[in-house]
Amino acid sequence: MRDLQEQLTKYLADAHSIEVQALAQLRTAPDIVADPELSAMYREHLVETEAHERATRLALEARDAKPSRTKDAVMAVGARALSTRTISPRRAITRSSSRNACARSAATRRP
Repeated sequence: MRDLQEQLTKYLADAHSIEVQALAQLRTAPDIVADPELSAMYREHLVETEAHERATRLALEARDAKPSRTKDAVMAVGARALSTRTISPRRAITRSSSRNACARSAATRRP
């Protein structure tokens, strides 16, 4: 049973790192999209993601554990690098370009 509890704690730490990564991306996304409606959607999702980060952090604390500083830092830096490298101000994202990218991605996935 102890192994199961330890694994759950590791999963929570991983989930926290993913939320930290999402926060880093969502903090920059509203400023780089050209569509005001899409920007507002990113800002709304940021608030939700902040709540998710807080919930996973509190779940870890309830288990007498802490988020992994190393994993969180790596995920946050990676998210920032991805945001700045893949999206430049010259190539602003709009709702239609975002939809097209999602459609292309879905079409290339294997079942």
